[in-house]
Amino acid sequence: MKKKSVANQYIYHTHGVCPPEIHFKINDGKIKDLRFVGGGCPGNARLVSRLLEDKPLARVLEYLKGIDCRNDTSCSEELAGAIQAVQNGTLATAESFRVQEDNTPRRSVALIGNLAGDNAALENILEHIQVCDVEAILCLGNLTGDSPLNRNLIKTIRRKKILALQGDTDWQYSRSSERPDMPNIEPRMRDWLLQLPQVLSFKLNTRKSMAFFGDYIQRTVCPGNEYGVWVDKFHAG
Repeated sequence: MKKKSVANQYIYHTHGVCPPEIHFKINDGKIKDLRFVGGGCPGNARLVSRLLEDKPLARVLEYLKGIDCRNDTSCSEELAGAIQAVQNGTLATAESFRVQEDNTPRRSVALIGNLAGDNAALENILEHIQVCDVEAILCLGNLTGDSPLNRNLIKTIRRKKILALQGDTDWQYSRSSERPDMPNIEPRMRDWLLQLPQVLSFKLNTRKSMAFFGDYIQRTVCPGNEYGVWVDKFHAG
């Protein structure tokens, strides 16, 4: 019986083009699940991804030759560079989840969980937090939900520069795999959700803490905790 091959996932950080990241998989020498993330024209990017799906890498590289756009490069040139980096061993496979480290020591942190697109609730919480001695705010995932205001909530989080983690619903939206009856959000917001970390490491005074959403870590770190928050102390006096 032939052993089933495993697709390796890669994330390539681009230079001089609109999308900051290119995500793709390689399986049996063929490209799969290509995605230009974070900028550019979503429609054109999706078309390129469909046309290159399951093509041998040698053929893909032929297609990508000699296409310029701006800054003496293009998305095609960057993708070619990504494939060549895989081939010469300078681009490692992507981690199964993203970890963001915040090394700023703080005495107090406000944690908000499961907003599910409720922008009014977030604005209300932020108003109340202003009178508290809070040095940072962290949203613990499931920012989006069955709400027509997902877009407004994401805009508020980005405008306020609030630290945010990716939850299960956010992951579904980022992969365009949400339930058919869920409100639609635009491609660039899906890209933003995809780039969110699943784990945040942060400091409370000299103590290191960790926050996450999802039972893939929850089962091994802190069973029974709804939001998967593992901290030594929320407010260090």
